[in-house]
Amino acid sequence: MAEEFGLPEECRPTLVIYAQPYTPPSPSAYAAGWPVVIFPEGRSTFVGRHKSLNYLFYLAARQFALDQGAKEALILEAGGLVSEGAATSLIYFHQGSITCPLRPAPFPG
Repeated sequence: MAEEFGLPEECRPTLVIYAQPYTPPSPSAYAAGWPVVIFPEGRSTFVGRHKSLNYLFYLAARQFALDQGAKEALILEAGGLVSEGAATSLIYFHQGSITCPLRPAPFPG
């Protein structure tokens, strides 16, 4: 059946695992915060409504942030509300209360 779609015959997948120790940001980095930018392309692709391994949109957003001298890019919904970060979930902590975006991405972070 794979041939009729132009796909290679079934094969055995290769498994590659890469890991390294996590080094959290320093206390001064936490105090200073991270510079962020808004990615100019809103998350309105049909692929965004499905859980997949297609990370091209988020990789492009992350690269945009780095090119602008920021560490993260905010992703907006079609209506302009903040949805998520390119590589982060958003949480707002103020006076003991925690709030997430009102219109979160289709899948929780």
